[in-house]
Amino acid sequence: LHLSIRRQRQMCIRDRIGGVQGNTTSDAREAGFIAGLKEGGVETVVKQYGEGLADKAASLMENILTSNPDLKVVVANNDEMASGAAKAAKAAGRDDMVIFGFDGIQAGVQNVIDGNVAGTVAQDPYGMGYKAVEAAVKAAKGEKLEEFIDTGSTVVTKDNAEEYLGKLKEQLGEK
Repeated sequence: LHLSIRRQRQMCIRDRIGGVQGNTTSDAREAGFIAGLKEGGVETVVKQYGEGLADKAASLMENILTSNPDLKVVVANNDEMASGAAKAAKAAGRDDMVIFGFDGIQAGVQNVIDGNVAGTVAQDPYGMGYKAVEAAVKAAKGEKLEEFIDTGSTVVTKDNAEEYLGKLKEQLGEK
């Protein structure tokens, strides 16, 4: 969970609650968040780990909001932690916060639709699985594989959340 305080044109100050410490995926996401925010003039002032859990992120967020009442933006390492952060922000009467998750899971997309979070960055798990099998078949046939296979990502906001949720449900045979 990554938190930012914006002060007009001044430097941003950011508290961070990372995912699971030592997890390669979590660490890589965090490194990307840090690089992107640093490029925007953000300084990290706190680092804690939410272990990918909504309840733990909510508890951490409660404490962070107490010590950082000007907090404006939360970027979470996954949709579960974004949900926890949103719950704590709502309980604190902080409906003005921009909260963003990561993964684009159904519950995360539903949180966008319901207005609990501003958005989520969705990977393409269906496409990842499909392309992995496609590459495995090529490898089994002795064919040359691409060195890097990009399945892309989608930024899901209120503008495209309904459509994206429909796509997820269709891929899972729920529609």
